[in-house]
Amino acid sequence: AEHFVSQSAFVTQNDGCASDLDTVIRLEELDDGLAELAAKVGKVQSCDMGDSNSASNKPGGLPSESATMEILKQTPSLMKDICMIYAQDFICFDYELPSECEGLF
Repeated sequence: AEHFVSQSAFVTQNDGCASDLDTVIRLEELDDGLAELAAKVGKVQSCDMGDSNSASNKPGGLPSESATMEILKQTPSLMKDICMIYAQDFICFDYELPSECEGLF
């Protein structure tokens, strides 16, 4: 169930108003985001996060992003459910909404 909690819920710690944020680091832009954060606090990024949460590190592997999207596009109700679960993330973090979910919110 914890995989179906939006990132914006984690930011607000699931309760009450969120504190002001001055840096949002997207996982897909992790290295650049960490370098930006380090610069803001007067440091130099000196660590490498690596890639440990990938299909090759999972027992049995994982379907690719394109395979997952293909399945979701074949099941519009499931795609819409996922879009509704992560609606805050699409809005707050400026992610592109899948065309199948346009007009939901």
